[in-house]
Amino acid sequence: MTELDLYRFLQESEIEFSWSGDMLLAWITHWNLSDFTEMIPGMLDEGGVDVRLQSNGTVCVDLVPICDQYGIDPERILKPEN
Repeated sequence: MTELDLYRFLQESEIEFSWSGDMLLAWITHWNLSDFTEMIPGMLDEGGVDVRLQSNGTVCVDLVPICDQYGIDPERILKPEN
């Protein structure tokens, strides 16, 4: 996955995402989850990704470890507010 792939997915799928401290959180709805997991198969084969299950089948995931795995600077996905 490239930086552009991730950014396009977030934008085109209208995924809500924002910084919370040092975590770049994304709220992925159940209808987008399959597309998201297809983007990160290596991470899923290596034990998975920690998420928080929320209402209506939405999961909240920290994108920073995923970005690190794929050599993406998460601040290029969304600039942190200072």
